[in-house]
Amino acid sequence: MDCVPYRTRCRKFTQQAGWILVLAFIWFLFPVAGYSQGEVGFFEIRDVKISDFPQVELQVAVRDSSGQSIDVLTGTDFRVMEDGVELPIVSIEPRDAGVRVAFVIDTGDGVLHTGVSLSKVYEQAKEYIQTYVTGRPWMIAGLDEVAIIVQEGEDSNLLSPMGDDPLAVNDALTAYTPPSDINFSRAPEYGFFTKAALEFALDELLYSPGDENKPRALVLFTPGARADLAEVAERAINSGVPIHVVMARPEEIQYWDEALRPLAGVTGGEFIALYEAGGLEPLFESIAAQKGEYIVTYRSASASRQMRQITLELHRDGQIYDAHSQYTVEIDAPQVEITFPHAGDVFSREGLEGHESAAEADPTFIVVEAQVTWKEAYSRRLGQARLLADGITVSQSQVDKGRTKLTWDIRSYHEEGQVPIELKVQVEDEFGLQGTSPPITIAIEYVPPPPTGFKPSESILIYVSLGFAVVAVGLGVYLILNRSRVMPVLQQAGENLVDFVERVTGRRTAMVARAYLVPLEGFDRLPSKPYAIYGTTAIGRSRRHADLLFHIGDEDSAISRLHCTILDEDDHFAIRDEDSTNGTLVNDEKLVPLESLMLQDGDVIDIAPLERGGLRFLFQLVGLDGVLPEIEDDVRRTKPRRKNN
Repeated sequence: MDCVPYRTRCRKFTQQAGWILVLAFIWFLFPVAGYSQGEVGFFEIRDVKISDFPQVELQVAVRDSSGQSIDVLTGTDFRVMEDGVELPIVSIEPRDAGVRVAFVIDTGDGVLHTGVSLSKVYEQAKEYIQTYVTGRPWMIAGLDEVAIIVQEGEDSNLLSPMGDDPLAVNDALTAYTPPSDINFSRAPEYGFFTKAALEFALDELLYSPGDENKPRALVLFTPGARADLAEVAERAINSGVPIHVVMARPEEIQYWDEALRPLAGVTGGEFIALYEAGGLEPLFESIAAQKGEYIVTYRSASASRQMRQITLELHRDGQIYDAHSQYTVEIDAPQVEITFPHAGDVFSREGLEGHESAAEADPTFIVVEAQVTWKEAYSRRLGQARLLADGITVSQSQVDKGRTKLTWDIRSYHEEGQVPIELKVQVEDEFGLQGTSPPITIAIEYVPPPPTGFKPSESILIYVSLGFAVVAVGLGVYLILNRSRVMPVLQQAGENLVDFVERVTGRRTAMVARAYLVPLEGFDRLPSKPYAIYGTTAIGRSRRHADLLFHIGDEDSAISRLHCTILDEDDHFAIRDEDSTNGTLVNDEKLVPLESLMLQDGDVIDIAPLERGGLRFLFQLVGLDGVLPEIEDDVRRTKPRRKNN
């Protein structure tokens, strides 16, 4: 024997030893995820779904070091943080995610070297693959995906593309007949065909259409290859794809295993020799066990347009594991549009004969309708919609399914001629983003009842009236002649009647002040007299909206045009803030807009905070004698607003 073959064998042995050392080094650099973390070996956020934002769904995988899914619904605590802020978890639900498997049927280094033809490898592989897809089956139609690659020499034949139909995969296996090995060209180097098959299979797993977020696995049926597979191993590790090696040989020849055992080990796969007792059922069970994942749902509380950082913590058995992901979303304020009335509409309030006042003219209310939409289709929770007339809130209502109806009381509009009014509807979402409709201008006009002319039937009334007048004159003469006896009786009856009317109807029969607002602070020059309150009184700086006026014409005043109203509730007084800009305070407590509060004698009322230019008053009830204690009777009076029943 000459030394050349010996040196060649030595060189080949040295190369194989180098490949094994390289794979071992990769194993050291890229250990299978989680081998050092006890029970939990793999914890990852595999996908973030924001289609229902602000509800966010995290697809989470939790597995042990062998790749088996772990039940995290018991004895486990999740915490989710977005941009460092902890948010409550809405739900945690198990999910069968399915798995993607690429089966590779390989010629290895060729029949001349391995002694095993492609057809023999195919027959063994076919039986096991059919068991996986249709036998037991481990493959679930519509959920799991399978691809089959046959390496025909230097050509990679995609026998069955990645798909979720087990019957289609089985039909492809049944219809295929492997070509003869004599048709294959000679490989330029050892392992060339095997590396090509593995690279093709990784491409199919990673890039073929479907759910790329499913767990993945590659199963290689091969008679053996002596190859440098370090690059393939590194790519598989970085992609999270375990490579399971199945030796399809009739007997063991060690040097055919030397490069393939480390490949399975470093990628987290299994090495199985069919010439040994057993089968592939344990392998298929371990692949199927990777399907289990979890959907962790939480609700975002941020309107940020920046990249959001998600941290999911898993607390289990005294250990804390972290998983991270990120997403971005762009949201805009809700869009609002008034759908009724329309710009330019005129509402006529027609007075009818017999009405006591113009306020009773019809209509007394207008229902304003508005629609809320979302530019980016991310619907969110909304607070109450507000209707603004000339900038003043006049109604509020809930938004239901993107629509709202706001009832507007227009009884205060009773001026003859058209009065233009600008309307806007305003809403605010759960993030504080405020949307306001484009303004529309409508008009309200009051049409007084037509004057009544003389009618023949009315002459009868004239004669009746004259008759009553004659009787009244006679009665008056009688009372004058007998006044000493009759007047005391009439006076007592009149007092009883006044008392009865006041108690039953609540209407004032005399202009008598029932309470006073005593100025305390906030005035450039403190008024010397208090302000009398005769009944329901609106306070503000606009002559159109208020009865008691302060800071008239001062647009920079802290007092709104219609700031608040003191309400005559018959047996007591109350106060209501009319959604003013700076608010109303009673005894330093700010009132809830549009909600009334019962007033007590001695309450301190701030019409806007003092530090913003507001005014402070002392509320005092009139005594039983109708006089404010220690205050002069000659006071400034406010015209009482008529009370509508």
